[in-house]
Amino acid sequence: MEVRNRKTLIIGTGPAGLGAADYALSQQMDYEILESAPTPFGHCKSFSLPSHPDIWFDEGPHISFTKNKQVQDIFAKSAPDFLNLKPLIENYWRETYIPHPVQANLRSIPEPYLSEIVADIPRRPNIDNPTNYGDWLRTAFGDKFKSLFHEVYTQKYWTVPSQQMTVDWIGERVYRPQAEAMLRTATTEDFKPSSHYITDFRYPRAGGFQSFLKKTMKAHQEKTHFNSKVVQISPSKKQVITDDGRVWNYDVLLSSLPS
Repeated sequence: MEVRNRKTLIIGTGPAGLGAADYALSQQMDYEILESAPTPFGHCKSFSLPSHPDIWFDEGPHISFTKNKQVQDIFAKSAPDFLNLKPLIENYWRETYIPHPVQANLRSIPEPYLSEIVADIPRRPNIDNPTNYGDWLRTAFGDKFKSLFHEVYTQKYWTVPSQQMTVDWIGERVYRPQAEAMLRTATTEDFKPSSHYITDFRYPRAGGFQSFLKKTMKAHQEKTHFNSKVVQISPSKKQVITDDGRVWNYDVLLSSLPS
């Protein structure tokens, strides 16, 4: 059994893992990266087919809508030739297309659900300073809307009930119209697209989304161990075990694995 001693161990080479690696490198930390796949970038990986080498596909439906200047600069250095586009986002729900965000486009919700949501909004609980995302949703949109839309999405995307999530990440990511404005959208096109936090997005002109990450990855290529799938993490022992039997000791563990 091979044992490697490293102060910092990073799991994953997606944007989160590479961001952690950039920080470790900038601080001259002793670090290594474990990546389960034979190639980098996690779910931001892109690929083309031998028969159509100029057509790229993304493993996940990724775009970059960050307003963070530092991240924009990192991506632009890696893929300076990119498109800047306005989004057109729709939700497909029960054989119906609903413009995004749903809470600002109630008129597109089919009956009997629309009437049930409209009747429930005035009954929203008034929870001061909610500490979990579930209570935040109930206060913002009402129980009926929460159960039909946000709760389903939360458990599908985050894999946990909304009550198990905090509220510190929300910011402008979840659009919250006032109750009166929300109700008006049941009968009119009251929503202003500029109110949503995604107003534009960037995407590489060639090479898929992973082109934004290639330059960053080059700096960490020699520190990355591919085909190293994590099968066990022991915080008490400060050890990680990969599927090839190797044991990785660490002082600091930075993991981008889904919990």
